[in-house]
Amino acid sequence: MIREMKGISPTQFAKVLAFVQKYHSFARWASAEEVAESQALYPKMGEFGFNIKYVRSCYDSRFKDIWSVTFSGMGSPLNFNTNTKLDLPFETLEEWISAYLKSEWVPTEEELETLKVKL
Repeated sequence: MIREMKGISPTQFAKVLAFVQKYHSFARWASAEEVAESQALYPKMGEFGFNIKYVRSCYDSRFKDIWSVTFSGMGSPLNFNTNTKLDLPFETLEEWISAYLKSEWVPTEEELETLKVKL
C-alpha cells in the first residue's frame, strides 16, 4: 500500500496535543495577555480556539506513524487522515493538521463536509 500523504510520528503527535491543550482546549479561558500573545503568533486563529475536548488517533504499525486524527468537542467531530480525497497543498498529515489548528488553512464548506465524521 502506498499513501500519497505521509502520516504523523508519535513525537509530532505529542506536539499537536500540546498545541491543542494550549490554544484549543475545551472551555478554554485565557487572560488578556494570553489572548494577545496567541493573536500575535496566529492572527487568523479565534480568541477561544476550537473547543476540542477529545483527540483520537489511529496508529499504523506498518508505516510506524499515525494516519488518522479526529478532533471532537463542540459541533461535529472532524477527521484528518492520509487517505483524504481532498486536493491539498500538504505533503504530511502534521503539516495539514498544524495549518488547520493555526487557522492558516481554512476548509471550504465542501471540504468541511468531507472532514465531518458521520455519526
